[in-house]
Amino acid sequence: MALLPHDFPNWNTVYGYFAKWQSDGIFAQLNGLLRELVRQQEGKHRGKAR
Repeated sequence: MALLPHDFPNWNTVYGYFAKWQSDGIFAQLNGLLRELVRQQEGKHRGKAR
């Protein structure tokens, strides 16, 4: 059993969403989008570092 804040749903529900989002690649997609936003704010061009 996971320790979650009292206002969260039960841990089975929370884990169900996490597992679905993980298998769908949502976290990888979100990470890529956030990385691109940071690069834009820093004035860096899109693409790989050299």
